[in-house]
Amino acid sequence: MAYAVVAGHNSIIPGAAGNGYKEHEVARQIKDKVIFYLKQLGEKAFDCTDNVGRTKEQVWKNAVANCNKAIGKNGFIIAIHLNAGGGTGTEVFDYKGRQKDKCQRISARLAKDFSWNNRGWKNGDWIGLIKTTQAPVVYVEVCFIDNKNDMQKLMADIDKAAIGIVEEMTNKKVSHPKKEEKKATSNQPGKFALEAWEKAQTKKSKDGTSILDGTRPQEPITREQFAVVLDRLGLLD
Repeated sequence: MAYAVVAGHNSIIPGAAGNGYKEHEVARQIKDKVIFYLKQLGEKAFDCTDNVGRTKEQVWKNAVANCNKAIGKNGFIIAIHLNAGGGTGTEVFDYKGRQKDKCQRISARLAKDFSWNNRGWKNGDWIGLIKTTQAPVVYVEVCFIDNKNDMQKLMADIDKAAIGIVEEMTNKKVSHPKKEEKKATSNQPGKFALEAWEKAQTKKSKDGTSILDGTRPQEPITREQFAVVLDRLGLLD
């Protein structure tokens, strides 16, 4: 299956804003992840986002042209937006319910995964992109950019939003990214370094402070910290 993916707005017409975020920037982050996971599943995915339109109409018309050129009638278009206006949660639009099942699944999935409102399917036959493209559009308003809780949850795991969209669109399961686990570091020096570690804490530098402060013995030292140690030893005079 072929998919055209469109992130709403651009840097010239940035869309909504809130909580220190701009819609066009966040939408592009999600869009990139959606394309990544579609390709992981072996689907054809095209970035049809417009970056040059100088009016709201130009932006969506350019996106329509990009989508029509990329996939024509053969596939689906996924549009990524963020809502605004004081609400919370996900809602998904299409043209007069023709992709209502997909819209409902995506809205329910994101609402469940992020613990925010499921605003469900909405008729979007008034939206330029939806009513003009050759292929059907699933137009996802991921969450509310002016809702602090929504944005905290979204920005903590954008992959989760993209995965939810892709899995519900394709009815396939993607390989979830593995989160790196931080290894716990011991707060005690190793036996081989114990004597030197104690000396470093008791020996005084030229300004009367200890060479080392006695904390985090097994963590790496930065270059600037190394320079401070050299200076305390009087090796930089």
